[in-house]
Amino acid sequence: MAYTTLALLKRYMPENKIMELTDDDGIDEISEEIVNEMIDQAQTIIDSYCRGRYPVDMSDDDVPELIQD
Repeated sequence: MAYTTLALLKRYMPENKIMELTDDDGIDEISEEIVNEMIDQAQTIIDSYCRGRYPVDMSDDDVPELIQD
């Protein structure tokens, strides 16, 4: 399970800003492919920091809100 989703990102950032950051093709749409790639990349970074320090399995449905934010 991903630590966040596009829907959660929209709660913290205006859609037009997400579009500006992801619309590499200039079609005035949010690129969900790019958003998902960045979510995966952030998750990998979070996992790498936590893996060696905490015996926490965040792969289930109980991802802490702090991690989602």
